[in-house]
Order: sequence, then C-alpha cells, then structure tokens
Amino acid sequence: MLAFPYYSGIFYPNIEKQIIVVDKSDINTTEFKISGMTCASCEEHINYEVNKLNRIVNSKASYENGNVIIEFDRTKTNETEIEKAINTSGYKVIDKKEN
Repeated sequence: MLAFPYYSGIFYPNIEKQIIVVDKSDINTTEFKISGMTCASCEEHINYEVNKLNRIVNSKASYENGNVIIEFDRTKTNETEIEKAINTSGYKVIDKKEN
C-alpha cells in the first residue's frame, strides 16, 4: 500500500478528448480548495472524475496545495456540476475562487 501513489495511474486511465474552443471568452478558470487529499493518487482521482464532464479544457489537482484549478467552457458546464463531480469522488470542496 505504501507504493500505491506511484502506480495509481493504472487505475485511472488517461481520458484524452479533443476540445474545440469556439470562443475564448467562454473559457472560465476556477480554483477549488479541496479537503481530504493526501497523495498523488488523490490528484489522479479528482482529475479523472472532473474530466468525465463535458467541455473541461484542463484540470490540475495538487494535494500539496490542497486545490484543483480547472479551465472549462461555461456554455457547456458550470461550477456547480464540477463541484458535484469533486464531491462524489470522496473529497470535499471547501472554497472556490474564479480567476
């Protein structure tokens, strides 16, 4: 179990998707503060769940900072849906800040 963070990526396959941005003004960046992350595996789990949503351009979780920064197309998804995806992954959103 101690080595789990190093090979946890095999449990969360890379979800590569092609995103076509029609209008750059539709792209929002929001930082979500997360409680409960303890390792790199936690980062992968959050990124995996968030990337299941439509029109996520980029997501970068950091257990060291206790946050995830997400770029998304606001015409296709919103902060509420992203927050639900994070909360269903077993972690809790404690704050959010639009950049």
